[in-house]
Amino acid sequence: MWRIFMATISDGTFRNTICVFDALDECRDRDKKLLIEKLRGFHVRRLATQRNWLKFLVTSRPYDDIQDLFRPVIDLFPQIHLRGEEENDQIRREINLVVKVKRRLEKELTEMKHHTYLWLYLAIDDIKRTLKDSFRPRLEKIPPLPKSVPEAYERILCRVTADQKPKVEMILRIIVGARRPLTIQEMAMALGVATFPNAETAAEAGLCPDGLDKKIRQLCGLFIFIRDSKVYLIHQTAREFLISQHVRSASFHWYLEPHTTEVQMTNICVRYLLMNDLVSNREKLVRSLLEYSAENWADHSRNVLSLEKELVQQVWKLYNVAIDQFHLWFPIFWKEAMRYSKDPGMNAMHLAAFNGHQEILSLITVNEQGAINRVDRSGTNALQWACLRGHFDIVQRLLEKGANVNAKGGKYGNALYAAAEGGHIHIVQTLLEKGANVNAQDKINGSALQAAAYEGHLEIVERLLEKGADVSAKGGRYGNALQAAAYRGHLEIIERLLEKGADVNAEGGEYGNALQAAAYGGHLEIFQRLLEKEADANAEGGFYGTAIQAAANGGHLEIFERLLEKGADANAKGGRYGNALQAAAYGGYLEIVDRLLEKGADVNAKGGEYGNALQAAAYGGHLEIVDRLLEKRADVNAKGARYGNALFAATCGRHLDIVKRLRERKPNFNPQREEFGNSR
Repeated sequence: MWRIFMATISDGTFRNTICVFDALDECRDRDKKLLIEKLRGFHVRRLATQRNWLKFLVTSRPYDDIQDLFRPVIDLFPQIHLRGEEENDQIRREINLVVKVKRRLEKELTEMKHHTYLWLYLAIDDIKRTLKDSFRPRLEKIPPLPKSVPEAYERILCRVTADQKPKVEMILRIIVGARRPLTIQEMAMALGVATFPNAETAAEAGLCPDGLDKKIRQLCGLFIFIRDSKVYLIHQTAREFLISQHVRSASFHWYLEPHTTEVQMTNICVRYLLMNDLVSNREKLVRSLLEYSAENWADHSRNVLSLEKELVQQVWKLYNVAIDQFHLWFPIFWKEAMRYSKDPGMNAMHLAAFNGHQEILSLITVNEQGAINRVDRSGTNALQWACLRGHFDIVQRLLEKGANVNAKGGKYGNALYAAAEGGHIHIVQTLLEKGANVNAQDKINGSALQAAAYEGHLEIVERLLEKGADVSAKGGRYGNALQAAAYRGHLEIIERLLEKGADVNAEGGEYGNALQAAAYGGHLEIFQRLLEKEADANAEGGFYGTAIQAAANGGHLEIFERLLEKGADANAKGGRYGNALQAAAYGGYLEIVDRLLEKGADVNAKGGEYGNALQAAAYGGHLEIVDRLLEKRADVNAKGARYGNALFAATCGRHLDIVKRLRERKPNFNPQREEFGNSR
């Protein structure tokens, strides 16, 4: 290091420099001696050449050994001796002062009852502020500590000056009203839109986000914190404090009334989405609030439109499907609201029903009486959308205006199914009173009873049964209500359906029968209940062919054992994996593989997606299972199915350890397939 240092300073362009070595006395003895020798040598050479572009400043306690090492050149070095021993009394006084203040603080803090970490954090900040601003902090009396967290919050906000209060209130309203924490960039645009009501473009409205985090901290103090560029309230209790109307001191005026906050957030989102440059200007800052506004404007405005007539006209503009802004924000909105559904091509009425915007719907129904039963691209009408989303007032209005309660089609089949799936009991009751067909069926969805059973809405199941719903009605993805409830694990609904005479062995649907659905889902209690009701352990059909294959595929050992006890066939064929052994091998469930082999499962049984158990285990990357199957004389040369052979399956899965193990068995074929290439 010293050689590198010397070579660096030997450069002719090297400027005048002072090198500082602090606390030399804290070095190891060997290093200390070596460094002093280097410094002595450098100083002697400098005197000889009269070059003084580099100087050293060394600090150290005046220990004898250090002074002895420097003694040969001590008279040549400038020295300053700071006699700290003469300051002992002052040091002692300062230490005592720290101890006394600490004891005072401990006494004050420990005398308070009902401590929380949040209260302590706020109280200590209060003390720091008092002492920081004091001319005589040593003599300053510690102020009375806040007796509670709300009192601490009140003190923080009372420090805000009158001229800064509108800004702080605006910031806090946005933070409190936002459905999620906003980023600094989003906050910059939201504040800009809120404080510049005449802005026509987002570029004009938005604030510069640079340094905004510091400004927000300075204005709001401890009430907020910023983490990962997102703005948060200090605690959930801070939000509750701001929106509650509990009694405070007469001088405190910081109640953020929820309705006013929602109006502000609606204004921000709606005005922003209607900005003239939002479609044409793709700059990141201009579009910083696009995602939040698109996802949340409808929710913010739902409960304020009835009282804010001027706002209705602004919101109505967003329903114009012909403007460019609509096609910018709607895909974002729809992706968040219905994550796995395609854009249904809604018109304004469908969207108003979906959003629950009765004031907007009133404008449409007044002008378009014939549009009530019109469907969107997905075949869904406004009544179905309102039923799904649980907007009771909208449902009533649509029915009053002549909506067909039994209209069929669309993703949900009919309005009753949509309401049952959504879990909206009052809407279900209203539809039934208006003549909805309780047993209406749809090829894709089945009946409303199946929808309620699948979602676990017990009260709706009971109401539908009271109104004559067919407990054994067949159709839909899960075949019947019993299978739907078994798949999702709703025991109470299973009991209610069985009480009403549901056929425990009814066939059809994705899982063939309720027992297979329960086995796949791993719902042991339901599985046992179905067996008690004499469900057939060997019933065939459905995606997995048999219940034992479904249990093996899911790795549900207890259910698997119960099936064996009930005489389930370990070699039953059919279903996705051909047999239970292949299903367990693919899933990597060694215990189930062992039990099947003990029960005489055919290790070389053919069929299913992977042709045989060895190929399934090889592709899944389960070396232990591959070894176990080979021990049981699985045919390493067996051909067929998806990958042709086990070696190629392991190669495609990139499981080199299994490739090596299979090669050790010297397969007597060339593991090659045209569509995949060669495993070598």
